[in-house]
Amino acid sequence: MKINLKSTVAAAVVCAFAGAALAAPVTASNTTAQPIADNSSITSIINIATGGALFPGSLSFSIGVDHSFIGDLIYTITHGGTSVVLMNRPGTASITDGDSSNLTSTRALNFVNFAPNTAESIGESCGPNDFVGITSTCLNTTFQSHQSLSAFDGTVASGDWFLTISDNENGDVGQLASWSLTYDTGAVSAVPEPEAYAMLLAGLGLIGGIARRRRMQQAKT
Repeated sequence: MKINLKSTVAAAVVCAFAGAALAAPVTASNTTAQPIADNSSITSIINIATGGALFPGSLSFSIGVDHSFIGDLIYTITHGGTSVVLMNRPGTASITDGDSSNLTSTRALNFVNFAPNTAESIGESCGPNDFVGITSTCLNTTFQSHQSLSAFDGTVASGDWFLTISDNENGDVGQLASWSLTYDTGAVSAVPEPEAYAMLLAGLGLIGGIARRRRMQQAKT
């Protein structure tokens, strides 16, 4: 029987450090409500005290807003000098005033880097004055960000994150109820458990035994 020593070494190392897993995603939130008036903007802040570089593709945002006529609104995230527009007046590409669907904070909109539906399509399958996430024809609440969240890849998570919401028409008002961001730094645990070292030593011992047996078989031939 032939045994690939390189594969065996790799397997031993993987087994030994299996406990050093990726860190769990982190979620930070701001639950302080702010009113959104006509033709005005508000800014809400989430401060992250500590955090490493953002793992590519791990960043997402959940934003709970109560507001009629979603086509009035623009959502922008700013961090470390970089700004990304999450949503830019859905429906304005085909309707001057934008989509007339409504938002409720009980069905927060989620913005990710990759999703089947773009932010421009929010409310597209709703009827006039329907609520996104509640009406049966428009239950989806997860959308691809208007601008790519990849702009934040590798950015240090710690510091202030700013959400700016602007209302750009008369006649419809509302409030930001809450919002959150979720991210992963891809970090691993710094020190493996003692059991991991034991597994590594056992694996290396097995490799040594295989190597000795191979040398003995070669000496007999």
